[in-house]
Amino acid sequence: MLGYLIDATCSAAFYNLVHTYAGPVVLLLLSFALPAPQLAPFGLIWLAHLGFDRRLGFGLKYPLFFKEPHLEHV
Repeated sequence: MLGYLIDATCSAAFYNLVHTYAGPVVLLLLSFALPAPQLAPFGLIWLAHLGFDRRLGFGLKYPLFFKEPHLEHV
């Protein structure tokens, strides 16, 4: 959120990259494919965070303003 003080476009892109389901799913797949079960909790916590954000109505951000998620336009 602090990145919006500098540049809204880059901050929204980074926020959206981190708040998609691709990252935690890849992390979980890596934890099962590699002998690295210690990565699985991080992937599950990340998925729970994203689900909780969506449940509260927070979604991906537009580069205009941080408080305007994509879920408001649905």
